[in-house]
Amino acid sequence: MHGKGEIMHLGIRRPWRRRGLGMALLQHSLQTFYRHGIGTIRLNVDVQSLTNAQQLYQRAGFACVDSFRNYHKSL
Repeated sequence: MHGKGEIMHLGIRRPWRRRGLGMALLQHSLQTFYRHGIGTIRLNVDVQSLTNAQQLYQRAGFACVDSFRNYHKSL
């Protein structure tokens, strides 16, 4: 396995949360990466996520390697 992949966005609409759909989508994505020979996957998650999305990724075997903040300002 070589190559790197990235999951840019994974979201479940509020009425459909807590039904295993996030994990199912994540597992499907990981299987697709694997079939294409991609062995390292990266994703970003908001550390202050109100949905605790980081728990989903940890349950799927992801490990936090760093944290950072993004700043913005509207003019």
